[in-house]
Amino acid sequence: VGLVGRAAAAAHSRKRLEAVPFERIDIISPDESGTAGRLAKLLREALELRYKYLSRHHRPSPWLVELDLKPKSSPDADVSPDQFEFVMVDGVVQVSRSGGPLDPVCSVASDGSPRHLPSYAEFVRDLEQILEASADPELSHLAGKRLQVLEHKFGMHKGFNSTAEDFCDTEDHRDFYQTYKVDVHVHMSAGFPAKCLMDFFTQKVHNHGGDIVLKSADGNPLTLSEFIAENNLRVEEFDAHAVAASNFEQQADSTAAKLRSLLLHADNYMGGRYYAEVIRQEFTSMEKDAFKFSENRLTVSGKSASDWALLAQWCISHGVQSKHNKWTVQVPQSYAFLRRSGYLKSFQEFLSNLFLPLWEVSVDPNQNYQLAHFLKHMAGFDCVPVSGSKVYGGGIPTETPEQWTREENPPFHYYLYYLHANVAALNTFRASRGLSTLLLRPHCVRAKDCLAACYLLADGVSHCVVPLAEAPAMQYLYYLTRIGVAASPLSENSSWAEYSSHPFPLFFRRGLNATLSTDTPLRVHHTREPLLEEYAMANKMWQFSPTDMCEIARSSVLQSGFGHDVLKHWLGDLYFLSSSNGNAPEASHCPDIRIAYRFEVYHAEVDYLECVAGDKFRRYM
Repeated sequence: VGLVGRAAAAAHSRKRLEAVPFERIDIISPDESGTAGRLAKLLREALELRYKYLSRHHRPSPWLVELDLKPKSSPDADVSPDQFEFVMVDGVVQVSRSGGPLDPVCSVASDGSPRHLPSYAEFVRDLEQILEASADPELSHLAGKRLQVLEHKFGMHKGFNSTAEDFCDTEDHRDFYQTYKVDVHVHMSAGFPAKCLMDFFTQKVHNHGGDIVLKSADGNPLTLSEFIAENNLRVEEFDAHAVAASNFEQQADSTAAKLRSLLLHADNYMGGRYYAEVIRQEFTSMEKDAFKFSENRLTVSGKSASDWALLAQWCISHGVQSKHNKWTVQVPQSYAFLRRSGYLKSFQEFLSNLFLPLWEVSVDPNQNYQLAHFLKHMAGFDCVPVSGSKVYGGGIPTETPEQWTREENPPFHYYLYYLHANVAALNTFRASRGLSTLLLRPHCVRAKDCLAACYLLADGVSHCVVPLAEAPAMQYLYYLTRIGVAASPLSENSSWAEYSSHPFPLFFRRGLNATLSTDTPLRVHHTREPLLEEYAMANKMWQFSPTDMCEIARSSVLQSGFGHDVLKHWLGDLYFLSSSNGNAPEASHCPDIRIAYRFEVYHAEVDYLECVAGDKFRRYM
């Protein structure tokens, strides 16, 4: 590949230019050595591997929804629930028509065509290929150079076009506060500032001291006032941060843990009444802002198959729902704790408790109408690490979930594979019945297999900023595949990265699909508007322009699990198009110049890789 090839690539890029007037910059890269061709082919193979798993999610594309080409218009259409049989085999639910063969991806298409999920063994081979490629020092060097080019391109773009972009905002009287934004990563049990919880607790103590809140050690009912006296509590000494800090495996004998159980648990003696009241109070406050939405996390531990029914019953009986919120169910990596406590005998039992109840109501919503209703308001799944839990360190596991009876947690990639496989199978079935589908957006921890496993399997990730900043090859792959990254700089300031050195602005300048979220307002935020506090701090610290802020907010909407009709209203009818043709500036408040710039730079980057590799690349934008 020589300079002639470079010129041809640049000419090809110019053919992609959109009819949006702004100053454009072409950077013709110097001729690369033969090594660059080998490295580009590694990137191409990695992009194909991502697509292999992404294509199995089986969620209907927005343009098919728009054209009403869904396989079924209602869950009752054409097929009786009695015609389906399902069972978990090797950790994945398989379904069949009555008397027919089991299908590992539950294909129920009219033509009966099989669509098979990659096996765990195949996934491990793909994972090792990604890990090997990301560890290649030459690939890391190339990826680092390309990311720097992207960063400098953005700097030059802003130098030439910032006035034009900001003028578009001013001309149409746009305001960031009137831009739709979604908090895509926030835990409901810590989803409100400490002041709100303290005010709630104080009000209850002063006005509702006679509420019976639990049973005493001798089995007698205990009122709130008696609970306060028994634990030598004083309202003015209430520590909301200590309540927030008590974790999943903590014993319930500390005062903070008792308060957490009383105020922030749904399965306590009161049936989660106080927790529901706090949430309703928070939702009422959020609904006053027409442009602010959230995807709060609730926990299903996998301890019992009844967890789902209890959660759905609690949500509906207490009115814990809002049009401004979608639920994300977080699955803690709690198998080891539950196994040691005697709740589980194998990892397959853990998976069965998580997914078989969802299959029951997907096949027949009348089995549990409350859970069927809850799933309509659910965006997807999260996988959350549990601090202090013992993780298997013996390399790649060979056991099936049914054979995994150790008292150790499986590795992160093992959790993630079986979550992905079951979510993909469930999505296939639900989409075929015209039901809502689910995302998989896990936490990404520092384990070496985490970034690679999420790259293959996840729709988006949280808490990955430091590992991603330290791995240029993976960061470049996340850019090329447009995987959503949710960062919470204020929360991560205390545990991952100091705010001043946080990599979020670097990700944003380079063009990664990154947005801001709050994570745990109860622990770190000080105002009654945690999400706006997060945006405001980023704006001041990193000098984001109004256009930058609107672009970050737009990314949060696109990463979210809100439905097609909602996104049309928020971003425009063609929001699913990546070019400026899909942008409605009057809705997104993001000027066409910025959207066109991101689109053209992405395709110019892929053009460069195609030119170096001498082969076509899969494009994700």
